[in-house]
Amino acid sequence: MPHAAKCSICGGEAVYYSPLTRQHLCAGHFTSYFRGRVGLVVDRYRLLDRVSSVVVLAASGGKDSAAAADVLSWLAGRRGLRLLLVHVDVGVPGFSDASRRAVEELGGFLGAPAAVLSLRDAVGMAVHELARRARRPVCSVCGLVKRYFINAACLAAGESIVFTGHNMDDMATYAFKNFIMQDLAAIRKLVPCTEPVDGLAAGRARPLYETPEREAELYVRLRGVPYTAEECSFKPHSTLDEAIRRAVRLIDGEKPGTILSMMRRLASSARQYPEPSYPVKPCRFCGALSSRGECSFCRLTRRVLGEPMGARVRDYVKDVVAEALGGGGAS
Repeated sequence: MPHAAKCSICGGEAVYYSPLTRQHLCAGHFTSYFRGRVGLVVDRYRLLDRVSSVVVLAASGGKDSAAAADVLSWLAGRRGLRLLLVHVDVGVPGFSDASRRAVEELGGFLGAPAAVLSLRDAVGMAVHELARRARRPVCSVCGLVKRYFINAACLAAGESIVFTGHNMDDMATYAFKNFIMQDLAAIRKLVPCTEPVDGLAAGRARPLYETPEREAELYVRLRGVPYTAEECSFKPHSTLDEAIRRAVRLIDGEKPGTILSMMRRLASSARQYPEPSYPVKPCRFCGALSSRGECSFCRLTRRVLGEPMGARVRDYVKDVVAEALGGGGAS
C-alpha cells in the first residue's frame, strides 16, 4: 500500500500538490500558500490601494466569494480597512435562502457586516417572477439585477471598486467564449481590476484572478469558512460556458501553468483590444450608467412594473448599507 504524501516543508500529512511549485503541502502550509498567491495578485495590481476605507465584496454565498472574503478580511485588517459583504437575495425558493444564510454565517465567522439586499423587498417580486413577466431568461434578468444592486451598494459605501469572487477558471472561460463569439471589446474588461466609469459605475477587482477553482474550494473546506454548495434551480446545463470550462480544466490539468500564463498575459495586453463603442451617459431616472439615457434596470422595471424603479432601489440600498456599516455610511 503506497505511503501518503508528506508536506515538502514540514513533513506533515499533505493535502495538496502544487504543480506550480512542485510541492506537497499540508493543511497549514496550503493555507499560507493560498493566501500568499492571492496576496501577490492584490499587491501586484494594487487592488486595495483603490479602497478608501471599506472593502466592498459581492458575496454570493458560494465557495469562491467565501474564499475571497476570508483572505480579504485578513489583508484588510492589516491595512486598517473594513470589510463589507454585499449579498443580493433574488428570491429563488430554497437556493436564495441557503445563499443568504451562508453569507450571514460568513459575516459572523469573519466579524464583518453583511448588507443583505432583497429584490422582493425592493421591487415586490422575485427574480423568476420578474423574468417571466419580462419574457426573458431568468439568468439574464438575475445578472442584470445583481450588477445593479451591487454597483449601487458599492457607491453607497463611498467606494468606487467592488471586489468579486471570480476565479481563474471563470476568467479564462469568459476569455475563450468572448474570443469564440468575437466580442473582442468584452475581452478588454477581463483584467484583475477594471476602472470605474465617471462616477456612474464601480470598477471590479478580482483577487482570485490567478486562483484555480479547485484551490478555492479546498481552502474554504480546510479553514471551515461558511459557504453553500447548493445550485440555483434555474441554472442551465450543457451550455457553451460549461463546455469551455471543461476544456479549461483539461488544459490546466494536462499542462499546468498554461492557463495561469494566459491570464497574466491577458492582464498586460488587454488594452490592445478595442474599447466599447457605445456612448456613456447617466440614466435620466436614477443616474446609473447607461448608453441610451435609460439604464437596463430602469428599462426592465418600467416595462414590467409600469415605472422605472432605479431611484427607489438606490434609496433602499443606501439605507441597508448604512445600517450594515453602523449607520455611519463609509466614515
